[in-house]
Order: sequence, then structure tokens, then C-alpha cells
Amino acid sequence: VVGGDRLVLTFRRSSLRFAAFALLWSLALSAAAWASLGLALRAWRQLWGRGWWERPEGGAVVTKRDRSMGGKEVVVAVSSPVLPPVSHVKEPARKVRKKEPQGRLPEWWPEIETELVELGQEADKWAILANRLVRAIVDNRVAGRDYRYDDAVQLRQLCKISGVKVSFDTENARDSFYRATTGFVLDDCSRTAEDMGTAQINGENPRDFLAGLSMNIGLDKFRAATLVCASVAARTRACLLQCWALEIQGKRAEALDELVKICRIHRVFPPEENSAEMEMVAGGLKKNLEVAERVHLLSLYRSACTTGVKTVAEALGLSSPDQ
Repeated sequence: VVGGDRLVLTFRRSSLRFAAFALLWSLALSAAAWASLGLALRAWRQLWGRGWWERPEGGAVVTKRDRSMGGKEVVVAVSSPVLPPVSHVKEPARKVRKKEPQGRLPEWWPEIETELVELGQEADKWAILANRLVRAIVDNRVAGRDYRYDDAVQLRQLCKISGVKVSFDTENARDSFYRATTGFVLDDCSRTAEDMGTAQINGENPRDFLAGLSMNIGLDKFRAATLVCASVAARTRACLLQCWALEIQGKRAEALDELVKICRIHRVFPPEENSAEMEMVAGGLKKNLEVAERVHLLSLYRSACTTGVKTVAEALGLSSPDQ
């Protein structure tokens, strides 16, 4: 005791070393014990399965006696709880009524009757020739070459004589070929005289030729009529724009020739009144021509042709021919 209020303890150096080593060993042993306990628990789970504390509610324990462990029962599986069946009430099936498209043919579309031709042993020969021609048409198009009018006329002739029907690889190829052929026919109509009877394609008038060709290549007549009407509308728009371009250049005679082409085409394939195709033509021309310019084109058309004035007025977006 020093001064009556402090207690001084003295230790030997060996005692301090012993205390330090004891503390370190106790920490190391406790860490090793915790690690051993964790490994033991993991081995227990792997060997003996889940314990009762991890068993799911309602799960049945499947045990089996293991001979290698002296016949002791071990847990081999825990079945999942069986849930009560859920009743599914089937809703009554809804009847979906498909609206079949009701196509409408133009009044000028002819009814082509299929003639039964008895060729006997030559039937296969005609079929081979027709299909070979279709293959050549498709190959030329794939190679980047345009369709030829002569191929369409020859294909129609082969199918008309033999009654053979051909098919293209895809609908797109078939429609593209028919659309190009329609353009060739419109070129013929625009160059021939006014009378439809003088416009002949290999002995057929243009209407019968296109209707018969659509039947030969397996194209639905409603689809074929739509393609023809669309081509007539596109040609009408092109001729009107070309007419105005020539008119502003002072080439009146050539401008009138473009209007005569429209007149001849409409005589063979007259557009229906208030047709959707002519409305689309009018919508496009309104963006390119002013009202006064369209009225001037209509007056030029009257001077070049006396028929189809109302149809051209619709194509120009004019409410009445007298506007």
C-alpha cells in the first residue's frame, strides 16, 4: 500500500507471457470449435436429411433402413404437402363469327367459261410447256430482267388451248406478273383506236385477256379486278400530271395526246362512279396542282374527248364537271 489509497500489483514476466498465450489459445480453440460445429451440421444435413425443425407443414417423411449403418432408419425423402385440388370452371366458348369479305366485281368484268379440252396424251406435253414458261418468267425476274409482254401472251395462249392452270412460287410473284401484264395491256389500249373492238390481244379483247389470264395463273377474280382498277387509276394520275407538264411547256398537241390516252383506257376499263381509286388520285393531285390548274385540265379534256368527263372530274377532285 502506497499512501493508503493505491494498490500496486507486480507480476513476473513469465506470468504475463502465460496469460497472453492462454488468451490466444482460447480464441483459436473457440474459432476451431465453431468451424467444426458448422461442418458437423452440414454433414448431418447431407447424411440424415432435414430435421424436424425444417420439415414443411403436412410433408410426409420417407424413411428406409440402411444395412451399411446396422439397419438404422434414415430419411430418404420428404414429400411435399398435398394441396387440395382447385376447381377450374371452364368459361363457355365464345363463338367468333368471321365476316367473309364480299368482293364486288366491276360491271365490265367478263365471265370466262372454262372450256373442257380433250388432249389425250398431249395434255402432259402442254402442261410441261406452260410450267416451263412460268419457270423462265420467274428466273428472268430473279436475274433482274423485266417482264415481257410476249411471255404473258404466250402463257395465255398455251393455257387457253390446253386448259392447263399454272402456279407461281409465291403470291407476290404471281401478283407482280399480273400487274406488269396489266400495264402492257393499258399501253395497247392507249395506242389503239377509240373502238374497243379494234383493241385485240392475240384474238381477244383486253377484258377477256386479263380475266382469262387471272384464271390461268390461279388469281382470284376479285383480286384481279382490284389490281386492274388500281393500275387504271395510277395510269390516269400519271397521264394528268404529264399533260400539265407538257401544257406549261407550251406543247399543247402532246398534252392533248396524254388526255386522249386516258379517254381510250377508260372506254375499255371504265372506273366506277365515286370509286375509291379515283378518290386517291384526286387526293394526290390536290397536293400538286391548284384548283385553277385542275379546272384548266378538265377543260382541255373536254376539247379532246367527249366521254368520261365526270370520271376525270372526280380524278381531278372537282365536285362537278361544270366547276
